[in-house]
Amino acid sequence: HGEIMFNLHINRKQLLTGAALIPYVIVILFILWPVSNDRIRHTSSLRILSREGSMLREFRTQDEGSYSQWLSLEEHPRYIIEAVTIAEDSHFRYHPGFNPAAVIRAAYQNIRNKRIVSGGSTITQQLVRISWKNELPRINILRKMIEYVYALRTEIYFSKDEILESYVNR
Repeated sequence: HGEIMFNLHINRKQLLTGAALIPYVIVILFILWPVSNDRIRHTSSLRILSREGSMLREFRTQDEGSYSQWLSLEEHPRYIIEAVTIAEDSHFRYHPGFNPAAVIRAAYQNIRNKRIVSGGSTITQQLVRISWKNELPRINILRKMIEYVYALRTEIYFSKDEILESYVNR
């Protein structure tokens, strides 16, 4: 009788261990789930707003009657690509979608100044923010965490050149 109780205890422990792994399995499956090419290549109109929220300028897409068109990375002047990369994310070619050192630097500067003075977003994270803008949560810390996961997914399924091309065109 004591032996049966012991076996039940082990099975319960194994069951709890297995249940504890479920969130990790879900995250891994989510990261490995393919990202749609349409998601990062779809363009929408760009509106530039003032701090007060009034529209200063609108750039419409080709579908909306504008004259803009998607350009391949090779069609953009090389100096533009280099300038964007240097200004926005000088380590673009070397990180997996997010840059931990930039995040730590930005957090330190923001805490020290008691306001946001610096950001640590990569080009990939900015593309994610643009591409999933309606699906990302409004809560800043939660949005950032989801951006990291989406950026990692984007880096898994697209080359650096595809990400940069989408970013520059959007």
